[in-house]
Amino acid sequence: MIARGERPGHYDRFRERVMFPIRDPQGRCIAFGGRVLPGSSADVAKYINSPETPLFSKSGTLYGLDSAREAIARSGRTVVVEGYMDCLAARQAGHGDVVAVLGTAVGQRHARLLRRHADRIVLVLDGDAAGRRRADEVMDLLLTEPVDLRIARLPSGSDPCDLVMSDGGSALGEVVDAAVDALDYRLDTSLERLGDRPADHAIIAAVESVLTPLARVSADGPLTDGQRRLREDRVLGRLSRRFGLDTAGLRHRLEELRGGARAAADRRDPDAPPDRDEDPVPALTPWDREVLELVLALPDGSGLVGRLGADDLDSPTGRHLLSVAARCCAGDGRVALHRLLDAIDDERLRGVLVGLDEDAAARPLPPAERLVHWEESWRRRRADHLTRASVNVLKSATLDAGAETELLERLVAERRAAEGMSEPKEG
Repeated sequence: MIARGERPGHYDRFRERVMFPIRDPQGRCIAFGGRVLPGSSADVAKYINSPETPLFSKSGTLYGLDSAREAIARSGRTVVVEGYMDCLAARQAGHGDVVAVLGTAVGQRHARLLRRHADRIVLVLDGDAAGRRRADEVMDLLLTEPVDLRIARLPSGSDPCDLVMSDGGSALGEVVDAAVDALDYRLDTSLERLGDRPADHAIIAAVESVLTPLARVSADGPLTDGQRRLREDRVLGRLSRRFGLDTAGLRHRLEELRGGARAAADRRDPDAPPDRDEDPVPALTPWDREVLELVLALPDGSGLVGRLGADDLDSPTGRHLLSVAARCCAGDGRVALHRLLDAIDDERLRGVLVGLDEDAAARPLPPAERLVHWEESWRRRRADHLTRASVNVLKSATLDAGAETELLERLVAERRAAEGMSEPKEG
């Protein structure tokens, strides 16, 4: 239930929706998802989830994993689809090892969660251009994880639920069984995109499309040195066999690309957004998401932008987007989504902004009421920062009695203000 704000009472976040309990791997309910009923207004979000909490994060939760663990153990694989209904339709058709993401792409946290249950992940995607883009992003990301990733492509224009309803569970089984290794998928789609270009140029472009993300696998990432070297040897060996190329030459090119990636990382501003292939879905903390959603949703988002500094956001991506918003409203003081999109070249970050705008529009609480709650949190957050800084000063610096008393009084006053308490009166 959500408080109405200025009016008394509460209302249901999930009113007029079919409810889906979201459980952790141990079967404990940690959130809910809601889908609109047939005939509902077209201007409401089709799906909404509970807000993110310390227990629930969309990027670290998979729908249905708690009830799929035994089937995953038997099959030795996890089949990942993109929605609740896809997962339920597959389960009803007899595919017990199917789970679903919650409105996000498959990420590293998902992969690490799934690795506890099986080494093979089969990602079921639409056969259209959007499905190919998601496959590319996921492959770039999961090259840093020791998983066996397979890509299953559905007929264009259909999803797993549609396929099961029209052709039965066996049709979905055939699609999953025909899943190809992610590396072969990348090479095949790269060659398809190049079309009738000369064969040598097409091969070079396809090879580069594999070596470039491989070169960005960091030495301090989740793979050990031995695992990283083994993965590289396997990839280079397969490229050599497929295209008749010299393995030593491929290794040399990989090291060239790796050197370029390191040099670019050394030159990069620490507050700049992540590299395009380093993190295909830039991570925003729940706090940063709330701030940026309010900037987009409020009629005068520039007022909020003007109150915030870089230290008020947690992530490099959040700080970068806030700085773009500040530049965009420097002229006439207005923040608009189309202005932000025009100011950003990175397609991933443009996608993040669109997602933030959609999420903001789907929130049941009006932006003005959200701002009131946010301001209370902001005051407490700033007070917490001041408390930590003051404690560090008290611990590390030698202050005279007067300076120490002044610091403590300022600390107490800031804390009282953050909690909405008035100053005590004498007498």
